[in-house]
Amino acid sequence: AGTAEQLTSQAVPDGFSIFGRAFKENNDEVYVGKSKANAEDPTVGSPVEPGGFFKLFLTDTDEIWINSLMTGDGVFWYVEAAS
Repeated sequence: AGTAEQLTSQAVPDGFSIFGRAFKENNDEVYVGKSKANAEDPTVGSPVEPGGFFKLFLTDTDEIWINSLMTGDGVFWYVEAAS
């Protein structure tokens, strides 16, 4: 809690998206940013409420940083797959 963590690297094909959702069991918002500093600054990072969703178009999942305010809170994510 309070220290942003970078997602592990996974390439994302051009035009595909990364879908994320905050755990429904989270105690507070988590913040999403494109850098450690952005995710740790609530005036810059994007808040995601418990159970909330986000969708980003990036080329790699390691471009995303997540900061929880409470220990144990977090998100899960998926990369869109071609059909």
